[in-house]
Parts: sequence; structure tokens; C-alpha cells
Amino acid sequence: MMKTTANRLTGVLLLGLIIVLSSSCSSSYEAPTSYEPPTSYEAPEDSPNQSAGQYPAEISGKVIVAEKLQQGTAIPVAPSDENRVYWLQEITIKNVSYPDPIEAYISGGGGWTKWRLVYNDDEYAWTHITDDIHIDRGETTTFWTYCTMPRYLEISDVQIRYIGQEPYSYGDLTLVDEVEAYDWYTKKSIPEGATEEEITQGKAIVIDNWQIQLVSSSWSGSTLNVNLVITNLGDRRNFGFP
Repeated sequence: MMKTTANRLTGVLLLGLIIVLSSSCSSSYEAPTSYEPPTSYEAPEDSPNQSAGQYPAEISGKVIVAEKLQQGTAIPVAPSDENRVYWLQEITIKNVSYPDPIEAYISGGGGWTKWRLVYNDDEYAWTHITDDIHIDRGETTTFWTYCTMPRYLEISDVQIRYIGQEPYSYGDLTLVDEVEAYDWYTKKSIPEGATEEEITQGKAIVIDNWQIQLVSSSWSGSTLNVNLVITNLGDRRNFGFP
């Protein structure tokens, strides 16, 4: 009887142990959450295509090469360096996609450091322009400028470069004429062999914002009679004011 009771007690204890062990191990194993890959990388927007003809600005220039230039002088004069000639340039610019206006101003040379004629590693600056420019997106402007350039350069090898905004824009130049002398104000060539009187008649010079134009002249004994038209080109348009 005692043996039977002991066997039953042992069985109960073993059963209890099994139940306890089973309970401690019954909770299922939770695997770590699955790996979530990072969101896909978004590459930056492509920069504007800079292949030929697809710059943010369309730039082109027509060039007249002159041995001498009349600009603020009574007669045409040659560059001080005999190895250089004048390039008179009619430049056309269209702001295709630059967000800010393309600008440059006559007074103080504002903005003209952003423009250069380039040949390989050499750069050349414009000397004089006719008008201020302000070109909003989608607009086109044409203006005149000139500078002296080395005589040996081929115009087709030289480009115009604008660096006022990124990406930079480039344009090509085309030769349209070669002349002995050129009048900057009338934008006409001066016939070879023209006399000083023929050159100055009807022409103008500019001195400190004053344009002086000779209409006619004649001698009366030792007296020279002249007919002049004087125009104030400065901010104050009234004659007699500085």
C-alpha cells in the first residue's frame, strides 16, 4: 500500500514538472521583424543640356573687321598696336531659360565682367557698347559693341561666353565684312581715300556726355563759320546744365 502511494506521488510530481516545463516553453519564439530596405534614392534633377544650341541663352554675333575706327575722333584712327584690328560686333541674345534677367549696363561697366570673347585659354573684353541690356526669360535683345583683337585670330575660332549665371552659355561669331575704316555712330564703312571734310561733315563726337555734330561749315575771310547740333546725352537733358 505504501509502495503504491509512493508511486502515485512520484507520478503526480513528474506530471507537475512536465506541465511546468511545458508552460515555460509554450510561448512561441518571435523572430525579429523583417528588414525594411531604405526608400529608393532620388537623384538630383539633371542640369540643363549644354550641347551646342541648347544653352540657357542663345547668343550669336556678326562681326565687321576694320583697320581704323572713328569713335569720338575727327578722323578714323588705327589701334595703338599695329598687330591688332577692330572687331565691330552686332550681338543678339535670347534668354531661353535663365531664371534671372541677363543684365549689363554702360555706366561703370556694370555686368560686363560677365562677358568675354574666348579663344582657347585667352580672354578678351568688350571696350564699348551702345545700350544697357536687361533680358528677361523668353526675351531677345540686339546691341552693338566693339574691341580690338589680335590680327591673326580667325573669327570662327572665337566664342562669346556669358558667366553671369550657371550653367554658362556660349555663342558663335560670324564675319560679315572687312573694311578699311568704320564710323561707330552711323554704323557705316568710310570710303577709302575720303577727305577729312567729307568724313567730319554731318558726323558727331561725344565729350563728357555731350554729342557735338557738325552740320555745315564755311569760311568768311579768316573766320570759320560752323553750324553745330549739341545734344546732352546725360541724365539731365536741359542745355547749359553740367
